[in-house]
Amino acid sequence: MQKHDDFNFVIFGATGDLTKRKLIPALYNLYKNKSLGENFIVTCIARKDFDNENYLEELKKFYKKNFKNLDEKIWNNLASHIYYFRSEFNDESRLYVLSNFLSNMEKKHGLKENRIYYFATMPENYQNLINFIRQYKLNNQKEGWKRIVIEKPFGSSLNTAKNLNKILKKAFDEKQIFRIDHYLGKETIENILVFRFTNTIFEPVWNRNYIDHIQITVAEDIDIQNRGSYYDKAGAVRDMMQNHLLQILNMVTMDCPGVFDAENMRREKTRLLEKIKVEDFAFGQYEGYRTEEKVNQNSNTETFAALKLFINNSRWKGVPFYIRTGKKLKKQMALVYIKFRDLRCIANQRLNMSSNELIIQIQPEHHIYIHFNIKKPGLTMEVGRVNMDFCYECIYGNTAESYEKLIVDMMEGNLTQFTSWEETKNAWKIVDPVIKKLQAVNNLEVYKSGSWGPATAEILINKYKRSWYYY
Repeated sequence: MQKHDDFNFVIFGATGDLTKRKLIPALYNLYKNKSLGENFIVTCIARKDFDNENYLEELKKFYKKNFKNLDEKIWNNLASHIYYFRSEFNDESRLYVLSNFLSNMEKKHGLKENRIYYFATMPENYQNLINFIRQYKLNNQKEGWKRIVIEKPFGSSLNTAKNLNKILKKAFDEKQIFRIDHYLGKETIENILVFRFTNTIFEPVWNRNYIDHIQITVAEDIDIQNRGSYYDKAGAVRDMMQNHLLQILNMVTMDCPGVFDAENMRREKTRLLEKIKVEDFAFGQYEGYRTEEKVNQNSNTETFAALKLFINNSRWKGVPFYIRTGKKLKKQMALVYIKFRDLRCIANQRLNMSSNELIIQIQPEHHIYIHFNIKKPGLTMEVGRVNMDFCYECIYGNTAESYEKLIVDMMEGNLTQFTSWEETKNAWKIVDPVIKKLQAVNNLEVYKSGSWGPATAEILINKYKRSWYYY
């Protein structure tokens, strides 16, 4: 196993949930599994008035409470690589001190100036931080590579995304920009391409001739979890549709890239996004959303969205795609459901047969199911329905978390599982008109917590004599 060394992982927003729950735990697991060597540092930057000791104590207390099996020896060794620096993100004097702090700590540890700048802070801070990096030439690659990681959403519309990209491009080349969508690091998502393109029993039928329709569902049973100030501005379309669901759709429907590398993958994903047309939609808001902390009491922000769309290319023309996401639904569930056409040559209507189905389950467990017909044992001709089930955990045990895999890609400079500007731009072109139609809706349909969303979502698919898949 390759050990990754000689870098400075610089986190802006080091006291937020993303850092505490995802980034530091991912680094801990990589360190524990010896994917990290001993020659690196993590610089954690935030506004809170901590010194280094206080910050590490807060982290350790949090992990002891929230995570099982914390190995204190490993944690203490990792903690010796972590340094806290207090600064507001618009305080030029402190940021000037930070530029010297980074260099001094790297010299202390004998590191090159190889840096990952990870923006784990609110999007409104991005412009100041990018300008700071550019002003103090912290993007200079003479003494080591520099990479910047931007969390979703990348902008809040096509125009704001263009403005952010323009600012970024003044400081970094496209090869240095890692637009992260953590869904692309999930094992099941990555496996979709291998499943499709390396198995000749699937690829020939992966098209309009054999597939009736495809559904993608990302359902959450939780509320907005104290993220009211962000979520009330974003909503389900910006928070989930523009990135996660369109990326999953891309993996399921793109043409074969030939090679699994950044250039070829990005080319095919961009071509696919350019062909998407949204035909119908349904929106809703969960009961009690307007009483959530930091949510406008008259808010018309959607917490549920479902779209019907088409992909106007030779592979998929005429095949409907249904994608949906929402908060406070009946259960946590993320899956791809593929319904094949009924093309059987046996026309006997008395036989209880149904067309084949393929389900790629992403959450909470990782499975791939195939539903097909067989003859039941016995003296009469009776048809039964059976499942073929591939369970990841059953064969391989626990798999790496998505952030672990993506952090390794950052360190290696591998952009394959990160979103290009062309992909981002085309995703906004798809959802911008949806958001405009949403803004014209005066009163969103309210749905009960623990349900499967608004009635209009059922109508969206039922009126075409189809139904949502629930496992």
